[in-house]
Amino acid sequence: MAVAPVASTAADVKLADHTRHQVALRLLPFLFILYIANYLDRTSVAYAAIGMSRTLGFNDRVFGLGAGIFFVSNLENREASVQNREKRDMAAHNGHLTKAEQNGINRQQNRISKSIYKDKHK
Repeated sequence: MAVAPVASTAADVKLADHTRHQVALRLLPFLFILYIANYLDRTSVAYAAIGMSRTLGFNDRVFGLGAGIFFVSNLENREASVQNREKRDMAAHNGHLTKAEQNGINRQQNRISKSIYKDKHK
């Protein structure tokens, strides 16, 4: 099944450029902060390895095993967090939230809609 090419107008191109610009403005600072945190985390683990090998007598193999266990437990914790978020979103979708929780979600969605409308009509 072939898909016909979509003719893009100048308005479509302008909207796409504006969207990319908005995404970059909102996402890149956050990604930069994550990059800095990642760098600090890696360097602190390296310094911890030096200290542990001296004071506790850990060799590289023991330290690698400990770091691997930490990594796996961290992934497990993140997976549980994602599952909890999915359950909350599903409860919101099915109407199983309290009125206050639903009002909070509605206010957040209204703010997002208003900001999109305001950005669109500048």
